[in-house]
Amino acid sequence: MSLTLDFIQDDWRVIDGRRAVRYTSVRNNGPLVDVIEDAHPRQLTRREQAVSGGVYTNGQLLWNIPALQMRIGPPKEGDVITDGDGQDWTVLSHAYSAERAWWDLTCINLAIAYDLRDAIDIQRAGLVYDAGGLAVKTFPPDAGSTLYTSLTCRVQEISREEKEERGLMGTSTAYRIYLGRQTPDVGTEDRVVWSRLVGTNRVTTYLERLKYTSPDSIAELPQLECELTL
Repeated sequence: MSLTLDFIQDDWRVIDGRRAVRYTSVRNNGPLVDVIEDAHPRQLTRREQAVSGGVYTNGQLLWNIPALQMRIGPPKEGDVITDGDGQDWTVLSHAYSAERAWWDLTCINLAIAYDLRDAIDIQRAGLVYDAGGLAVKTFPPDAGSTLYTSLTCRVQEISREEKEERGLMGTSTAYRIYLGRQTPDVGTEDRVVWSRLVGTNRVTTYLERLKYTSPDSIAELPQLECELTL
C-alpha cells in the first residue's frame, strides 16, 4: 500500500514539460518568493472552460504545482507564477488533488488578455547622508532598490494642467498605468521608471506620487495613478 501511495504522490515526476518557475505569494507587507522546480503548464480543457461559467478568456493556463514544492505556504488567489520567458500568470483559482499530491492552479496572463505592451520598473528610494549629515532620499542605482523590473503594463495619460509648486509654475501630467500583475506593496513614495522608444530615441520618464488601486476581481487589471511634474 505504501509503495502504491508513494507512486501516486510522485506521479508528477513522470510528466513531460515540467519547468522551473518563480512563485510569488502576494502579501500586503511584501511578497514572499520561491522557486518551484517542477511546475507543469497546460491548456484548459473544454470541460474546464465550461465550468468557469463564461469567465474563461484568452491568456489562461492551468499550472500543476507539486504540493511538496509549495514551501512558502498554500497558494491563494492573486499569487503570481513567473515562467522562464518572464511572463506573469496570476492565480484565479486553486484546487488540491490529494490523490496526486499537487495543486491545480487556474491562472491568467493579464498582459495577453488585455494586450499590454508597455513596460516599467518600480523603484524604492534609500537614504544617503550628505557631507552635512542630512538624509537625502536617493533612488537606484545609487541607493534604494528596484521592486519590480520590466513590469508589463499599459501607460495612459489622463490629464495635463499648469500648476504652481514651491512658487514656480510648471506642467503636471497625470497618468494611469494598467498593470499586468498585482503590486500591493507599492507606496506613495516609490517611483515609476518608464523607458520606451520614441522614433529612434530612447526616452525615460520618472513618475511619482503613486497611488495603487486593487481591482474588484483578480481577472481585472490593477492600476497605478502617478504624476510627472516639469
